[in-house]
Amino acid sequence: EELEDALLISDGFLVPGRDKGGLHVVRNPGCSQSEWSVCLTGENDDGWFYHRAVWVDLTGDGRKSILTARAKRPSILKNGRNRPSDTVTSGTSTETELVWLEHPKPDTIDEETGTPLDADGTVFDPFSALNTPWKTRVLDVGPDVMFAVADLDTDDDTVEVIASQFFSRKLSLSSIQRGAEPYVSFRRIIDDKCGAAFGAILANLDDSGSIVAQNRRVVDAGSTVTTLRSGDAFSHLLVTSHECSLAESEASASNSFFSTDGTEVNDEITMETDNYGVVPEECSIDGGSLFAYRIPVGKDAWKTDPWIRTVVACGFQVKPQLSNAINPGAPGFCYTFYPKKDDSGLSGSSSWKRPLIAVAGDCAESAYIFRPVNVDQEADRSHRDSSARYALMAEIKCGATVGSVAIGYDDFLPADQESGYAKIYLPCYEKDKILVFAMGSGDDDSDESDDW
Repeated sequence: EELEDALLISDGFLVPGRDKGGLHVVRNPGCSQSEWSVCLTGENDDGWFYHRAVWVDLTGDGRKSILTARAKRPSILKNGRNRPSDTVTSGTSTETELVWLEHPKPDTIDEETGTPLDADGTVFDPFSALNTPWKTRVLDVGPDVMFAVADLDTDDDTVEVIASQFFSRKLSLSSIQRGAEPYVSFRRIIDDKCGAAFGAILANLDDSGSIVAQNRRVVDAGSTVTTLRSGDAFSHLLVTSHECSLAESEASASNSFFSTDGTEVNDEITMETDNYGVVPEECSIDGGSLFAYRIPVGKDAWKTDPWIRTVVACGFQVKPQLSNAINPGAPGFCYTFYPKKDDSGLSGSSSWKRPLIAVAGDCAESAYIFRPVNVDQEADRSHRDSSARYALMAEIKCGATVGSVAIGYDDFLPADQESGYAKIYLPCYEKDKILVFAMGSGDDDSDESDDW
């Protein structure tokens, strides 16, 4: 099925007064004469808010329906005993659901022309008043904010949803059986010690083409930066968390953050290795974290084996402001990207380089870029997952909430720049500004061994 040019918008937020959301399709966005929108969840959605929604065929007949996660929590005004910070991640007080919105079918097909028709005889339009709101069905409970969709076994007829369960502080997997009535045929908790997990994206952190032989593919990587596309291979899941429980060994070493001019600042982020899964002896970490989970290798290993967790970075700190007094958090979303378009696969290249990682600091009021670190695994056996070893390349201090990051490769206006290199777009919410940074070749060859 060919989809038209439109935007699918997930609406609503956990801040009181903004938590009545919905899913909207906007046709011809930005065109004052023809822009048009419709709410697919209806105008009376009863307080649900949505962070992410994706198009996916769950019925096996080519119809692109919508898969989304949503949450609803009691009004703070109705529960005066709890402060916002007490209730924001309380799984017991928040309803959370993985939901399927079914793409409508035409009523009939014109026998002469083959044109799909609605019940009133007009040309079928899935977004018309006759066909909206779309039929909504709950597939599972638990997923609430962000998720990625993968096909972890291309030999069966299921797709897997890997979700960061922010309110219940878990990372989960739900396997959905395709068919006329899709249902969850298998589920497991990947990690229940990850803290308030937020961002979750699929990533290829391996530096060779060996993962192509693995029987798993991307359906939707979970990111707004399309480094991985449908059908691509992948090796890891990247997850951001607002706080977590770590083994003592994970929290033992730290590297200072460096600002963009190379001067050292006081903030510290811990860079450490994997812990073979979660171990009993744990400690709390002050601040948010970025994790990498390696997908287990082998037939059905993703169902039974531990997903080895590597701490890429932790210690992301909220900068307290009046504007984020209710439910602040850090970090926000994470992304993978390449410094040059030629390395990204967008130009047909297959260089298999490890990508850079960008992290939106959210209420940390910064954006962070991490570069891969090459580790000789034979010489250094202390790091079981060398592909997840990354070092801080830059912290960009914005002085405002950085809720997301965008990456592009087109030249930015007539500014002096090197064509083909990434442009990093950072929204500074309270300042009503978007900062743009351009990458380039640089004059320093000292990092040649790291291939950047």
